[in-house]
Amino acid sequence: ITERKKAEEALRQSEARLREAQSLAKVGSWEFDLHTREIWGSDEGFHIYGMTPPPTNLLPIDEIEACIPEKERVHQALVGLINDGTPYDLEFEILPADGSASKTIISKAKLERDEKGAPLRVSGVILDISERKMVEQRLIENRERLSMLSEASFSGVVIHDKGNILEANDQYYRMFGY
Repeated sequence: ITERKKAEEALRQSEARLREAQSLAKVGSWEFDLHTREIWGSDEGFHIYGMTPPPTNLLPIDEIEACIPEKERVHQALVGLINDGTPYDLEFEILPADGSASKTIISKAKLERDEKGAPLRVSGVILDISERKMVEQRLIENRERLSMLSEASFSGVVIHDKGNILEANDQYYRMFGY
C-alpha cells in the first residue's frame, strides 16, 4: 500500500508539473478520437480556446470548430493527415469561445493507428503564438516607417556593419555618384 501511495503521489506531482509547464509555455495538447468524434484537451488547450475545461476534458469536435474561422482549411489538413499521411502543421487564427481577442496558434499533429493499421485517433499540440505575431507586426510597421523616413530624407542614410553596407537610401547613392 505504501508503494502504491508513493506512486500515486509521484503521478500527481508529475501531472501538476506538466500542467504548470503547459500554462507557462502556452502549449496545449489534444487528441481527436475518430470514432467518437470527441476532442480530449489538456487544461491549457481549453484555456487557449477560451473555454473552461469540462470535468472529463472531452468535448464534441463541433465546439472546437466553432472557434475556427478557417474551418475548411483546418478540416482539409486533418483529412490529408488521415487519408494520405500529409504532415499536419498549421498556423491559423481562432476566436476564443469566451469572446476574448482572437489568437494565432500553431497546431501540429500525428495520426495514431490501431494494431491492424486503421486510423484510430489524431494527437497533437497547439501553441499560442499571438504575442509573437503582434511583435512581428510591430517590427514590420517600424521597418516600413524607417524606410519611408529614410527615402524622404534629403540626407544620405546608410546602415552598415563593420564597413559592409547593409542598406542605404537613394540620396546616399546619389551623394557618391551611384
